[in-house]
Amino acid sequence: MFRTLKYDLNCPLHFDSIEHARQWTGQFLHTYAHQHRHSGLNWHTPASIYHRTAHHIQHQRQQHLDQYYAAHPKRFRKPPQAPRLPEATGINTKPPHLSQTG
Repeated sequence: MFRTLKYDLNCPLHFDSIEHARQWTGQFLHTYAHQHRHSGLNWHTPASIYHRTAHHIQHQRQQHLDQYYAAHPKRFRKPPQAPRLPEATGINTKPPHLSQTG
Protein backbone atom coordinates (compact mmCIF):
# COMPACT_ATOMS: atom_id res chain seq x y z
CA MET A 1 0.00 0.00 0.00
CA PHE A 2 2.92 2.35 0.68
CA ARG A 3 4.02 2.16 -2.96
CA THR A 4 0.47 2.86 -4.11
CA LEU A 5 0.41 5.98 -1.94
CA LYS A 6 3.92 7.09 -2.82
CA TYR A 7 3.46 6.87 -6.59
CA ASP A 8 0.01 8.45 -6.71
CA LEU A 9 0.24 11.50 -8.96
CA ASN A 10 -1.60 13.63 -6.40
CA CYS A 11 0.72 12.73 -3.54
CA PRO A 12 2.52 15.84 -2.23
CA LEU A 13 6.30 15.83 -2.38
CA HIS A 14 6.30 16.70 1.30
CA PHE A 15 3.70 17.25 4.00
CA ASP A 16 3.52 20.44 6.04
CA SER A 17 2.61 18.62 9.23
CA ILE A 18 1.53 15.25 10.58
CA GLU A 19 -2.08 16.45 10.39
CA HIS A 20 -1.63 17.30 6.71
CA ALA A 21 -0.26 13.79 6.09
CA ARG A 22 -3.12 12.17 8.03
CA GLN A 23 -5.75 14.21 6.23
CA TRP A 24 -4.33 13.52 2.75
CA THR A 25 -3.85 9.82 3.47
CA GLY A 26 -7.36 9.49 4.91
CA GLN A 27 -8.88 11.08 1.81
CA PHE A 28 -6.74 8.91 -0.47
CA LEU A 29 -7.78 5.70 1.31
CA HIS A 30 -11.45 6.68 1.24
CA THR A 31 -11.28 7.33 -2.51
CA TYR A 32 -9.28 4.13 -3.08
CA ALA A 33 -11.85 2.02 -1.23
CA HIS A 34 -15.08 3.68 -2.38
CA GLN A 35 -14.44 5.03 -5.89
CA HIS A 36 -11.48 3.22 -7.47
CA ARG A 37 -12.61 0.16 -9.40
CA HIS A 38 -10.02 -2.62 -9.23
CA SER A 39 -9.33 -5.02 -12.07
CA GLY A 40 -8.54 -7.76 -9.54
CA LEU A 41 -12.06 -7.35 -8.14
CA ASN A 42 -13.67 -7.50 -11.60
CA TRP A 43 -14.11 -3.73 -11.65
CA HIS A 44 -15.80 -3.47 -8.26
CA THR A 45 -14.64 -1.24 -5.43
CA PRO A 46 -13.22 -2.81 -2.27
CA ALA A 47 -16.10 -1.21 -0.34
CA SER A 48 -18.76 -2.85 -2.54
CA ILE A 49 -17.14 -6.24 -1.97
CA TYR A 50 -16.73 -5.70 1.77
CA HIS A 51 -20.26 -4.35 2.28
CA ARG A 52 -21.71 -7.06 0.03
CA THR A 53 -23.36 -4.71 -2.46
CA ALA A 54 -21.36 -6.02 -5.42
CA HIS A 55 -24.08 -8.52 -6.36
CA HIS A 56 -26.53 -5.64 -6.84
CA ILE A 57 -24.01 -3.76 -9.01
CA GLN A 58 -23.33 -6.89 -11.05
CA HIS A 59 -27.07 -7.36 -11.59
CA GLN A 60 -27.36 -3.77 -12.87
CA ARG A 61 -24.40 -4.32 -15.20
CA GLN A 62 -25.96 -7.48 -16.58
CA GLN A 63 -29.29 -5.72 -17.18
CA HIS A 64 -27.47 -3.00 -19.09
CA LEU A 65 -25.61 -5.57 -21.20
CA ASP A 66 -28.86 -7.45 -21.90
CA GLN A 67 -30.53 -4.24 -23.08
CA TYR A 68 -27.59 -3.39 -25.30
CA TYR A 69 -27.54 -6.91 -26.73
CA ALA A 70 -31.28 -6.74 -27.46
CA ALA A 71 -30.80 -3.46 -29.32
CA HIS A 72 -27.66 -4.55 -31.24
CA PRO A 73 -27.52 -8.38 -31.45
CA LYS A 74 -25.40 -8.42 -34.62
CA ARG A 75 -22.49 -6.82 -32.77
CA PHE A 76 -21.99 -9.95 -30.68
CA ARG A 77 -21.30 -13.61 -31.36
CA LYS A 78 -23.00 -14.53 -28.09
CA PRO A 79 -24.78 -12.53 -25.38
CA PRO A 80 -22.30 -10.56 -23.26
CA GLN A 81 -21.90 -11.48 -19.61
CA ALA A 82 -20.95 -9.13 -16.78
CA PRO A 83 -17.76 -10.23 -15.00
CA ARG A 84 -18.40 -12.73 -12.24
CA LEU A 85 -18.08 -11.63 -8.67
CA PRO A 86 -14.59 -12.23 -7.30
CA GLU A 87 -14.01 -15.40 -5.34
CA ALA A 88 -13.02 -15.28 -1.70
CA THR A 89 -9.27 -15.03 -1.24
CA GLY A 90 -6.97 -15.64 1.68
CA ILE A 91 -7.49 -12.13 2.96
CA ASN A 92 -11.30 -12.53 2.86
CA THR A 93 -11.57 -15.98 4.39
CA LYS A 94 -11.42 -16.98 8.01
CA PRO A 95 -8.03 -18.29 9.11
CA PRO A 96 -7.83 -21.96 9.98
CA HIS A 97 -8.37 -22.83 13.63
CA LEU A 98 -5.10 -22.63 15.52
CA SER A 99 -4.39 -24.43 18.74
CA GLN A 100 -3.37 -22.59 21.89
CA THR A 101 0.24 -23.55 21.22
CA GLY A 102 0.23 -22.03 17.73
